[in-house]
Amino acid sequence: MKNWIRTTIPPVAFSASRWITTKLQRIEVADYHFLKTFKYRSDDVVIVSYPKSGSSWLRHILTHLIIDMIHQAPHNIDFLCTQRLVPALSSEAQRKGKANYEALPSPRIMRSHSLYSSRFPKVVYLLRDGRDALVSYYYHFRKFHGFVGGLHDFIQTIFRSQQQWSQHVDSWLFLNPSLSNLHVVRYEDLLRDPFPQIDALLKFIGLSRTPRQIHRALEASTFDKMRHIEVTKGLGYVSEGNRQLYFVRKGKSGSWRDEFGPDEKDLVKTMYGTALIKTGYEKSFHW
Repeated sequence: MKNWIRTTIPPVAFSASRWITTKLQRIEVADYHFLKTFKYRSDDVVIVSYPKSGSSWLRHILTHLIIDMIHQAPHNIDFLCTQRLVPALSSEAQRKGKANYEALPSPRIMRSHSLYSSRFPKVVYLLRDGRDALVSYYYHFRKFHGFVGGLHDFIQTIFRSQQQWSQHVDSWLFLNPSLSNLHVVRYEDLLRDPFPQIDALLKFIGLSRTPRQIHRALEASTFDKMRHIEVTKGLGYVSEGNRQLYFVRKGKSGSWRDEFGPDEKDLVKTMYGTALIKTGYEKSFHW
């Protein structure tokens, strides 16, 4: 790592970023082996997204729709309940008892941040503007990993060492040889008009739900209500981290404009410029 980074970032932040990077790389290797040996069912559905692209929100909606078939009425659902019914597909979730995959009813719905895998039977790919995902990732690291630097510092150290949004999008949307088992949900469309997005997603998954059930799940999964659950019940399945920062933060589209300065723009154009054009978020590099 270049020496100028050490002079730009406080020594404590630099040491923390190196520790965080090493830890995350170990998790990534463990998950790679886990996904290769996991016993999939033919109707399994994996919600795949780049980190901080809205999968917690989508899983919360689906959890309501799964439970609604049992209770036929609104039900108190928290983050722990969502983690159990629509769990992360990871070695950590299995090792720490956060997921009982064999007990899940079919079709099992699970979540992964993995790059393309031919072993996933059905994939719902949740696509979000990489710039908004980056900003959300930054606040995630401040909350859960104790990162203390600014956004530019984060991009230059921790973020650049991670799997990149452009790489993730390419692997699933542009280099994927099996698009027939892939259903794409654009986060911004889900924000703007959620009902048709969820209705089409359920048809792809193979779940039959009434319009009333879908509307009820959406009403129970607004950001205000999810923030209320976080404040009153906590997250339940993971350490709360920095309690001055929220897990359910904004969930808006285009919030990167409030966070990026000229330096951040230049960095991200270099990293994501082509992928932003390919995915339709920009028409050119002039933004």
